[in-house]
Amino acid sequence: MTAPECAALHEAIEPLAAGEPATPDQRAHLASCASCQARLALATRLERVLAEWPAPMPAPAFASRVLEARRREAWQHEQVVDWSFNIAIAAGLMAVLAGVASMLWLLGAAAGPATSSQVVADMAAALVARMRGQAMVLATAALLLTTTLGAWWWAEERQHW
Repeated sequence: MTAPECAALHEAIEPLAAGEPATPDQRAHLASCASCQARLALATRLERVLAEWPAPMPAPAFASRVLEARRREAWQHEQVVDWSFNIAIAAGLMAVLAGVASMLWLLGAAAGPATSSQVVADMAAALVARMRGQAMVLATAALLLTTTLGAWWWAEERQHW
């Protein structure tokens, strides 16, 4: 027979040896091709030997060892996620503190202590005026913080599934 027909049947040898019924084309090819007949006979004998071969019994503590390994793996993954989250939160807090410090420096609050309530009121008014100009930056920072906390909550909830 032709090589393409043999190649097509070669893909079906294992299912046929396992007991799957042959299609009419496969039966016709097997009837006329000694090479494919030999392959099918060998695969059928191999299936029979494997079916008769006794399956080994697992060790007594096999299931508990597998479960313990899975728990340990999950715990290690959780530690990586927790550390990553903690580092991200610490970096975010440092960025916020640096922003507040630089804003206070620009407003002159770091130059010296306030001597009267009027100076404090003037600084607060200046701070509010500058914050209005930075509303987009503050809104973006709040959105990023909310997104980070939402992702953390989602990751924690997903672990319990």
